[in-house]
Amino acid sequence: MPVKKPIFSSVVINAATATVSIGAHISNFSYTEIWGAAASHFEFDLADSASIKPTIGDYLEIKFKYADDPAANLVNTGTMRVDDTVRRYDYPLLSIGANAFDYNLGNRIPISYTNASIRAIVETQSSVFGLSLPDLNTISGAIAGTSTNVTDPKVEKAESRAEMLALLARKYGYFFNLYLGQLIFRDISILESQPAARVLTKSDVCNDVVPQSRKTTSGNFKNVQVSYNNNGSAATGVYTATADDGALTNNTINLSSEGYYNNFDSASRRGYGQIKESNRNWNRMSISCEGHYLLRVGNVVQLADFYPDYGFWLIEQAVHTIRKSDGWRTQLDLRYISL
Repeated sequence: MPVKKPIFSSVVINAATATVSIGAHISNFSYTEIWGAAASHFEFDLADSASIKPTIGDYLEIKFKYADDPAANLVNTGTMRVDDTVRRYDYPLLSIGANAFDYNLGNRIPISYTNASIRAIVETQSSVFGLSLPDLNTISGAIAGTSTNVTDPKVEKAESRAEMLALLARKYGYFFNLYLGQLIFRDISILESQPAARVLTKSDVCNDVVPQSRKTTSGNFKNVQVSYNNNGSAATGVYTATADDGALTNNTINLSSEGYYNNFDSASRRGYGQIKESNRNWNRMSISCEGHYLLRVGNVVQLADFYPDYGFWLIEQAVHTIRKSDGWRTQLDLRYISL
């Protein structure tokens, strides 16, 4: 059976297609796809014989697929900006590194914001970079609300607008990224409920990589105080922390208590301690397999015979590598969803 040959079907430099000039001269290509604050990036070696050589500040977009696959079966990196070049004189060749847009164009300025400011930030960034954002009203409202919460303003800090948007999006159950001229917010719950794009078995694993599953747990806590009146029932305004503590489900409250007399015939009791705000249990799998255009971040794969870790898993990171020696491989970081 012939080896499937990956090719670079399109290379665009500063909006000008240069596939013929550069595609055949690319080797040792690695593309890391991550949902987040301009986190995706790629690196590759470019032979000195290439007639066009990208330089720092150039914008690149690369598409790759198997040579015999239809045009639609490709992976598109989206637009990246060159931020590193290393010239080697032994072969000779040029090593090029590029990453997704930094929304501050490299300026790492600490930013503080409340849930009322997210809409303005999204609109501003969309306008500055000429980006489109489908359904802005729904997304901005779902992520952060449209008015200031006076009792709990939820002030957050980040070092760039991209980092800030990713932080807020993940906090409220969304993936965020910039992809092909759009600010993208994707509902994680919808992603988790989609059918599997691929079914993988143990025979699909590259034989030089050992698949691994790791289970972890973590929790967040808030300090709370509870006051009781003289008959033991909760007094008005049970929680003195934030207004939404009382609405949290599946919490554990660990309270110490103290009693004191208001006068000779009545008493009050106050409890204080911590409330467990969340309990996250993670089951993650790392697996390496033959490359495929459906093995993309945000898609679901089904592990068929990885007992006890079979079931449906969400792709949270994918590293695509293309080598002349062994073709196209993809390293997946997966998070367990369901059986």
